[in-house]
Amino acid sequence: MLELVACRDALKGRYRGCLSRHAISEAQWRVLDTLNRRGPQDATRLARHAVLLPSSLTHILAGLEARDLVRARRDPDDARRIQLRLSRGGRELLDEIGDEVAMIDSAVTDCLGAADTALLCAALRRMRMKLQDDPDAPVPRLISGP
Repeated sequence: MLELVACRDALKGRYRGCLSRHAISEAQWRVLDTLNRRGPQDATRLARHAVLLPSSLTHILAGLEARDLVRARRDPDDARRIQLRLSRGGRELLDEIGDEVAMIDSAVTDCLGAADTALLCAALRRMRMKLQDDPDAPVPRLISGP
């Protein structure tokens, strides 16, 4: 199980330099990328799709809105809800960083090949869903010791 943690850290390390050169965190990148891929959405859906805790998303959005990378507006179908979307600045940042991220994505995929990477992603998605759906499911210990 420690291999999962080590792999996650190595994967994040591949992106960290690119993102830091553009002064955004990995979590901010996930929000921007999710809005780009899935379009405008409310905070609950955005947190779920970006794999973030709602309480973390609130802080992340404040920073992105302050930099005019994300905009919030009332949902036209339900005035109680806020729709979040990329701003022009957010799109420009994604355009600026997109080629470098695509190169990193490609290098990561090349580690296992496209087919095995797809299988791994599917297996990890099933694992995540199982763990999220059943909070009482036993979770393996990741650290040995008492």
